[in-house]
Amino acid sequence: MSDTASKNETARPPSYAFWGGVLTFGLFACLGFFISLNAWDGMIYVSDLKVKGQSGRLPAAIRKELDFSRLDGAELMMASQKRLLTAARVVTEENIVGIEFGQFIIRSDEGQRQLACDFYDRVRVRFEADGLASNGEKPHMEVNAPCATSTDLTRTEPIRIPASEIIEGRAVDGEATFASVDRTTFKFSNMMDRWPTKWAVTEVTLYRESEPGREIHVDQDDMRDFKRKPLVIDWPQAN
Repeated sequence: MSDTASKNETARPPSYAFWGGVLTFGLFACLGFFISLNAWDGMIYVSDLKVKGQSGRLPAAIRKELDFSRLDGAELMMASQKRLLTAARVVTEENIVGIEFGQFIIRSDEGQRQLACDFYDRVRVRFEADGLASNGEKPHMEVNAPCATSTDLTRTEPIRIPASEIIEGRAVDGEATFASVDRTTFKFSNMMDRWPTKWAVTEVTLYRESEPGREIHVDQDDMRDFKRKPLVIDWPQAN
C-alpha cells in the first residue's frame, strides 16, 4: 500500500451516520424505560403539573376512572365521597392499627390536575365504640392527622393509631398526642371505665387547614347510600 493511500485512510473522518444512529437508539431506549415506569394498566395519562415541573409528587399516570379533574359541583363531591369510602381499608402494623382511604385526582384553582392530598392537607376521622354504651351514649374517638399520599398513588397514607400505647393509660375524656405518630391528635369523649376494643368509623373529612370551609365530608348516611358497611378496627385487650 502506498504512503498516500495510508495517509488518506488515516485521515478518513468518523462515521456520523453510525454515531447518530447510536445516539438516537439511546434516546428512544431511555424514553421507553420512562414510559414503562409511568404507564398504568397500559394507559398513560400525563399530568400537566408534572410537565410544568410544579410538583415532583404528582402522578405521571393514573387510571382514568380515578381522575375527577373533569368534574365539578355535586358530581365531583359524590365521586370524591364514594372513592374515599369504597377504597378504604384497615391496615395493621406492630402495636399500631390504621385506616387508609382511596385517593383521586382533582383540579386546582389554577386549572391544573393534582392529587387530593396535595390540596386537602388534613384528614379527620371519627369513630364510635362498637357494642358499648353508657347511659345511651357511646364512647367516641376523633383522630386528626396529615393527609399524605402513599407509595401507591391511588391511596392515602394510613391514619395510624397507636392502640397498644393508648390503652396503657386510663380511659378518660380528653385530648392526647403520641410521639409515635407525628402531627396527629386524638380526642376521646363519653369514655367509660375501660377502653373499647372495637371502633367503627362514622365520619371522614378531608379539609384544607388554611381554608377550613373547603372540605370533603362523608358520614353514616353516605355510607348507607353507597351500600358501604362501617369499617371496624380492633384494639388489643388492656392488661
